[in-house]
Amino acid sequence: MLYHAGVSRRTRFPSLRELYSGALGRFQPNPDLQPESLVTAEAGVTLNAGASQVQVVAFHQRLTDAIVRTSAITVEGVRFQRVNRDEVRSTGLEVVVAGRNGPVDYGGSMTWKHVRVLDPRESGMVEHAEYQPDLSGTANLGVVGPRAITFTGFATYRGVQYCRNVEVRGLERMDPSATVEVEASKAFSLGRPGSGHFATATIGVANLTDSMVLDQCGLPQPGRTLRIQFTIR
Repeated sequence: MLYHAGVSRRTRFPSLRELYSGALGRFQPNPDLQPESLVTAEAGVTLNAGASQVQVVAFHQRLTDAIVRTSAITVEGVRFQRVNRDEVRSTGLEVVVAGRNGPVDYGGSMTWKHVRVLDPRESGMVEHAEYQPDLSGTANLGVVGPRAITFTGFATYRGVQYCRNVEVRGLERMDPSATVEVEASKAFSLGRPGSGHFATATIGVANLTDSMVLDQCGLPQPGRTLRIQFTIR
């Protein structure tokens, strides 16, 4: 069993794009943006049991003068604008599992976090952060089958998120989403034995359930997709 803990601090200055870019009329530039500063504290434990490993990490982050998007009314209509908010606080727990049991490899992760955006200019104001789900996770399972074909499955879950939409002049709720991907792959030797050259053929289906998954407001990921891939090394 291994215990660890750490505290770190880093500062990020706004980029020229964030300061001056109008992003094709979607953003109102804000050259008065200030640097944002992030302080992170975490503590965790890692447990190894045979071929399996479990890691649990608790964390707290405090981002001051955070650069966030908001809606601004201009003479040209409603636009996005990047502004400094006094503070973004994030507290959470992350669990990661990985291991092997005979021909089966498995792994997964789960992250729970509570993110709050605070603005002292508006007393008592607490709002959701963009694209920060309270709960998210992944899982994967792989097994070597007949003829040395490897079968793998992946699952991804993202909880409720919020995005800023200029059309509603506020945050819009994005529903939870889950996707499943499956694939089969096989490696072949090329040339003489021991030459170190080989090829891998893979066939897979992404978003097997054809779920609606939004990357941003109104921007969905592709639906069910067949993928065929060959790799030569």
